[in-house]
Amino acid sequence: MTSPASRPEAWFEKAEHDLQAVDHLMTAPVILWDVIAYHAQQGAEKYLKGYLVWRGEPAPRIHDLVVLLTSCGVHDESLLGLSQDCERLSRLGWISRYPDGPDEPDEQEARSGVEIAHMIRSAIRQRTAGRPPARP
Repeated sequence: MTSPASRPEAWFEKAEHDLQAVDHLMTAPVILWDVIAYHAQQGAEKYLKGYLVWRGEPAPRIHDLVVLLTSCGVHDESLLGLSQDCERLSRLGWISRYPDGPDEPDEQEARSGVEIAHMIRSAIRQRTAGRPPARP
């Protein structure tokens, strides 16, 4: 039986759950920008890991989007254009995750993080849609 972690579709589905959570959280009576930023980062992370799995690699157990993107860039250099965006979103994920981080993300930062997560989703979907995954 194949582990869900070795199926790109499982990663993409979990990524979508994070981004759907963002959509719901943004319409809540009390908007928690730190939680929105966290789930935006998580969605992007899972899309990048899903892309690596789609390319036949194991998903690394890291949270740094720049490192993940660099690994993805080995397969498609055009993805490296998202490097600065990944750096910003990684930072947002970190500062929103722990109480001892620097200032929590404000509305503008969280919205920017959501936009970046959507750009990453779009980039990965464009590259994987309708194409069979690589098999190791």
